[in-house]
Amino acid sequence: MSHKQKTVVNEVIAVFGTAVKLAKALNITAQAIHCWKSKGEIPRARCIEIEKATGIACERLNPSIDWSYLRREGPARN
Repeated sequence: MSHKQKTVVNEVIAVFGTAVKLAKALNITAQAIHCWKSKGEIPRARCIEIEKATGIACERLNPSIDWSYLRREGPARN
């Protein structure tokens, strides 16, 4: 687990004030937030919601995802 990822999880928590407040904002349990901290990773399913709320880019929240591919604009290619 990356120190950078642990730091970004803590950064997200800091924006909300506490892990409990973050959990309430996302309608999940505080235990889930603590699991993110121990894993040092924010699940990709939560990244866009967190980015909108905090301004912290998805690329920082979960760098294992190719966000540039997902952010491309225009029609999908066949």
